[in-house]
Amino acid sequence: MSDHKELYVDGGARGNPGPAACAYILKEPNGATIESEGIFLGETTNNVAEYTGLLKGLQSAKKHNIKILHIFSDSELMVKQIIGEYRVKSENLLKLYQQIQRLLLSLDRWQIRHIKREFNSEADQLVNKVLDSKAGQSQQQQQAINKPQPAPTHTSGSSAKSNIPKILVEVTKAPEEGTCNAKLQQGMCFVFTSVVPAGFCLYAAQSVLPTVLAMQRDLSPGSPPIQIRCSNSECGAVFKLTKI
Repeated sequence: MSDHKELYVDGGARGNPGPAACAYILKEPNGATIESEGIFLGETTNNVAEYTGLLKGLQSAKKHNIKILHIFSDSELMVKQIIGEYRVKSENLLKLYQQIQRLLLSLDRWQIRHIKREFNSEADQLVNKVLDSKAGQSQQQQQAINKPQPAPTHTSGSSAKSNIPKILVEVTKAPEEGTCNAKLQQGMCFVFTSVVPAGFCLYAAQSVLPTVLAMQRDLSPGSPPIQIRCSNSECGAVFKLTKI
């Protein structure tokens, strides 16, 4: 039986800002619900609602002592900000972002993925149910919940870049079973800046760090990804490195 759990999160506002709500659903891999909740947030923005949904879901995971978590959201902007591909500029989001990062550090392993809205229907329905019950009949005639638009893939100017270039390391081939103490899985993503991300395997870190440092120094964002194989000959894991 898999030892990971799954977290589906959503949030939205009717108007931006407007009456807003968030929701999370914490599940077993077989689909059984561990805990779910829809929360009315009052007047705020779509992005704050999305972030609050993730924060509340992570707090629930911590309460249940979950250490390995797969997170799913239909907010591409939030997912890319969490993994460091986009910078968080809004002061309203920054405090939520920092709280979320602290909770992620308490996990042994985690990954976050962007999914289409139709695959996040349970959390989306929970958000709408809360908004319908709080906003009343008149609010139900307003426009559907707006979703935040993804930021541009690359922005120019020093304000859009952090001081240390970020390297996104994705596990494109999982290690052979029993060979990796960190139990890395295909699809996991880690962002390298000046430190090795939590939960990354020691052998894997030794394998990718020289290339990470070279990419931070030499390559421009948008350069072709580089494939690296784990130095542990028994492992067989492969990593894709991209400068973001």
